[in-house]
Amino acid sequence: MTIPICELIRMSFGSGPRRQYGRYYLLDYFVILMFLTGIAILSLKSAIIILSLYVIIAFFSLRTDYSTHIGEKSNGDIAFANNCRDKVFNRFFWNFGYHVGHHIKPSTHWTELPAYEASLGVTLQDDNIQTNSFNFFGLLMPPFLNWSSAKFAKCP
Repeated sequence: MTIPICELIRMSFGSGPRRQYGRYYLLDYFVILMFLTGIAILSLKSAIIILSLYVIIAFFSLRTDYSTHIGEKSNGDIAFANNCRDKVFNRFFWNFGYHVGHHIKPSTHWTELPAYEASLGVTLQDDNIQTNSFNFFGLLMPPFLNWSSAKFAKCP
């Protein structure tokens, strides 16, 4: 296991196709660090509040990212994205549960994702649920969202 900032520096100054992304994220990291340092100089209390909010947002963002992309134990056709078909979740979050279609054709408008996945013949494997996530968003109805791997009727 590596320390994230060390990995970021290694990726930024190493060789390889992801070098430009490493430099972008390294710059982003230092801009945020300098912003927090400036706020801390002016008011430590404000810096603590901002940092706390940043950590909370990062936690939920990473948790959602994990739920939608875990797939190492998948026997589906794809292992880079999972779908959630909860109607309430998808209604309020711009069809975010149609994650496979988003990855295959990112330019697809969110209102067209269900039809696009249907045209590909994407089906969920209910017996291959990758993870459950606590449903913070749908007023706990249902209490957990199932993120399942998918199979294609035809390859895109």
